[in-house]
Amino acid sequence: MTPRILVIGAGIAGLSTVWALAARGFGVTLVSKTDDDASNSYLAQGGIAGAGHPDDAPHWHAADTLAVARGLAHPEAVRQLTENAATHLKPLLAAGILAKTRSGAPHLDREAGHRLARIWHAPDGFTGRAVTRWLIQRLTDAPGLVRIAGRAVRLIGDPARCRGAWLDTGEGRPRPVLASHTVLATGGFAGLFPKTSNPLGTVGDGLWLAHRIGAVLADLEFIQFHPTVLASPGRRPALLLTEALRGAGGHLLDRRGRRILADHPQAELAPRDEVARAVFRHRPVYLAMSHCPPDALHFPALAGALQERGWHLARDPLPVEPGAHYTMGGIVTDLTGRTTVPGLWAVGEAAHSGVHGANRLASNSLLEGMVFGTRCGHAIADCGRWPQSAEAGPPPIDPAGFWDEAGPEISRLSEGLGVERTESGIDAVIREMAPYRGSHVALDLLHWTAASALARRESRGAHWRADFPTARLEQRGHWLHRRGQPLTFSPGTGIMVP
Repeated sequence: MTPRILVIGAGIAGLSTVWALAARGFGVTLVSKTDDDASNSYLAQGGIAGAGHPDDAPHWHAADTLAVARGLAHPEAVRQLTENAATHLKPLLAAGILAKTRSGAPHLDREAGHRLARIWHAPDGFTGRAVTRWLIQRLTDAPGLVRIAGRAVRLIGDPARCRGAWLDTGEGRPRPVLASHTVLATGGFAGLFPKTSNPLGTVGDGLWLAHRIGAVLADLEFIQFHPTVLASPGRRPALLLTEALRGAGGHLLDRRGRRILADHPQAELAPRDEVARAVFRHRPVYLAMSHCPPDALHFPALAGALQERGWHLARDPLPVEPGAHYTMGGIVTDLTGRTTVPGLWAVGEAAHSGVHGANRLASNSLLEGMVFGTRCGHAIADCGRWPQSAEAGPPPIDPAGFWDEAGPEISRLSEGLGVERTESGIDAVIREMAPYRGSHVALDLLHWTAASALARRESRGAHWRADFPTARLEQRGHWLHRRGQPLTFSPGTGIMVP
């Protein structure tokens, strides 16, 4: 009998893993705590990076990825990402999911950190939604696929082997699902911040589950703040104004109408961490598109979302501010998603695959989900049959509200971990959360993140310490979290499961 696989999370990374497994004839149980239209993947704007310009090549894409990662990306992971891009993008283009020119070539945008236009996108600009729907449609009739609405609240097993998960399906008592392999595709934890582009349920579930069973986490201090989310006080999540707007020629202006990045060699298309700091320091800042030719503003879905909020994309200076958007750290894996716990795998934003280093290159995340999700599915299929336990043990018991969305009282605690950090601010985060530890999953994630941010006494990529404003060679490496052990440092470029 072919072993059953458990995949937790139904964004692009999880769906790509399921598709690869289903194509090989494996039975899969897919668990999702939200509807299909509530994942980070579904909400993603912009597009998917990949060499498609006549003057471009995967090695140029790789070079840009490594440059933005500030010395912490794993070169082989980046090579796998960039060289496999076309394999995943061309079927989307052929299926009409991605925009084309009149000649049938991809219609490419340019975003920050990219030397050329290489962002493939949906015709309406909401690329994540288009690709997610396409993957779900492909899986509609997949034999052996079982979907469950619920949340994983504990992994079954121990550091020697993961054998499935306990699921809370709203029936009053968790139920066990045993599996030969378990894949965490649960996303990151940027939803813990007061200003965020993420769904509020993005609280780091998978990282917490993996850490509890004994998997290693890395680089939690590297949280990317998108420089242009619409400034709308009290509204969470905030509306993301895609980086492709700046690629189309948008300008970032201060209150006097002066371009805040006019003196930067790459202007508004500087790496995301630099733009976020500039926006943070020049507040209030506005994104202006009125000078752009009409044919450059091919963002009908975003224009509609802005109109619903009382703004006109082509006419109004749009007030923007940085918002927590993507977490580069995660569960340490190898190039196929294998973690340090046998039988447990991780893909997408939940994983530390080695691709992003200290700073993610724009539009590499959906590509990572497809490439490494597919690699993970094939690697599991090649593993053969692994035994699964017949005993799940007693059901877990968590405090009331432990798995709720992160409300304002929790997100407030993260303020010292924002765009610019200091030792006193990070210390304040640790002190303020101490009385609440153990009452919500988010508090463990914030504590681990604060510990890493305090230990990294330098500025590198998305981690900016105002009291240590330069990168330091001796800090070129990774801070690792292991359950029951002190925070440890692993020097070098990229950390992976051996």
